[in-house]
Amino acid sequence: MGLRINTNISSITALRVLKQNQTKQASSLERLSTGLRINRGSDDPSGLVISEQLRSQLAALDQSISNSQNATNLLNVADAALQEVSNLLVEIQTSITFAQNTGGSTPEQIAAEQDAVDQAISAIDRIATTTRYADRPLLNGQAAYQTSGNVPDFFDDVNIKSVAFASNTFERTLDVEAQINPQRAEIRIDAASVSAGGSATVRISGARGTETIVLNAGSDKDDITDAINSVAGHTGVFASASTGAGTGHVLLRSEGFGTSENIKIEGVSGQLDGTIRVLEDGVASAAGAGGFYSSSAGGGIEQVNLTSGQAVLDRGANGTVTFEGQVFESIGRKFNILTKTAEFSFNMDPDLITS
Repeated sequence: MGLRINTNISSITALRVLKQNQTKQASSLERLSTGLRINRGSDDPSGLVISEQLRSQLAALDQSISNSQNATNLLNVADAALQEVSNLLVEIQTSITFAQNTGGSTPEQIAAEQDAVDQAISAIDRIATTTRYADRPLLNGQAAYQTSGNVPDFFDDVNIKSVAFASNTFERTLDVEAQINPQRAEIRIDAASVSAGGSATVRISGARGTETIVLNAGSDKDDITDAINSVAGHTGVFASASTGAGTGHVLLRSEGFGTSENIKIEGVSGQLDGTIRVLEDGVASAAGAGGFYSSSAGGGIEQVNLTSGQAVLDRGANGTVTFEGQVFESIGRKFNILTKTAEFSFNMDPDLITS
């Protein structure tokens, strides 16, 4: 028995075209409804990869914007609180200035201003205690960096601004190594005195200014020290005399440290007896041209006696430290450290360094 298959090529073709049109129509409707050109991998495989990367970056940027807005809100809260503190401090200053006018203020008015000051201080304490963003206190000091361990005594006023911590840790060792200590300007006068035959006029110059002192005939180291210290507030140069009997010495030191500090002692008239040495770490240094002596020259030359037209000069020196392989120079005795991992500052007091 034979087998016969009846086919209709035209209808099969029409059915295939209809199915293709239905698929395209569904895809077009899907794109219209979602607003996306690529809805699945078959639409554009390479385009889908790029689209997903861009979508990931866009989500990260949106979150970064949100984080920045949160940080801005936090700063706005802290700024508003600090503005109120500033206003209260101005009010306190106003009350203090008013109370100083004792001639025109009655005791009752001064007492009222004192009450206002007390209330302002209480308000400042309350602001510092209660100012917070979400559950984070902002002004009570809890967010500050805490130092612990072996902090040498000669490190003063350590102020840590930022530190990068390793993952899952909130401690880090800041290893600072001193290379050169900050120095004062120093001049020493051994066997300092003024002969009994006549007085001596000496000009003392420092970072604050210049003053002239008159040393009476027969002045010893203590008299010379007192005369220099009597004008120290105007010159910034202070003197100390060696203890004990005998001629001893007078040590002149600048008030501060660093290259901005200087001492110049110059003869105006008469003669100041003694051996004058410019000191650098306790060592005398060499004479420069024109009768001036400076610690920058190095050596060990001494100036014997000081007469009219002669002068001795010394300057301080900045210090240096190393941190993470970098060398930082001080301004006076203050060091500002800034690296990619930490930012902090401190003052070094070489007078407290013991060998």
